[in-house]
Amino acid sequence: MSTKPNLLAHVRQHLISRGEDYQWVTMGPGSEKIGLAYLPIDTTGMPCTFMFTELHEPCSLVFDVHFATKVNKEDMQELSMLLLTINANLPEGQLLLDMEGGYVYYRLKYVVTKPDITDEEIRNQIAYMERNGARIDANALHETSVQLGKRLDEIEEEIFAQAGGAFNIASPKQVGDILFGKLKIVDKPKKTKT
Repeated sequence: MSTKPNLLAHVRQHLISRGEDYQWVTMGPGSEKIGLAYLPIDTTGMPCTFMFTELHEPCSLVFDVHFATKVNKEDMQELSMLLLTINANLPEGQLLLDMEGGYVYYRLKYVVTKPDITDEEIRNQIAYMERNGARIDANALHETSVQLGKRLDEIEEEIFAQAGGAFNIASPKQVGDILFGKLKIVDKPKKTKT
């Protein structure tokens, strides 16, 4: 009977062989997750930290690239919608937004599907994840952001035109006042306590 591979041990060996400095990191309330974090030696054109985390069910290696740019609270909702569109067009992995910390990160996951995986296969997968996780075109990302920002502005103007004036779309109370008070989309709306 074969045992599951220790993926983080392979990552550690990979980093040592390249001369990378790394740090063990624990995450979660009870520190149930452990990972390896490091700053890549070769420049990616954007300040970021790489982190590998091992999951046990299913046995998998998760690779996160944490970008150093912090997102303003007022931009989080718009960025969250932007990331949904971007992720729909990514061939693999996904861009995520840490709502508490305000950081964007790229996540790529490798699930071990066979118990007899070789050391070489794991090393190749680690190198692949690093190459693809760091290859993000900041100019294309900015251009997409500008295009989606323009589209969101157009949609907002359409909403204001139908509502008969401007209001805070992010406010449930103001949206409720417009929909149920001004536009009367329902004759007798149910009111709930907040």
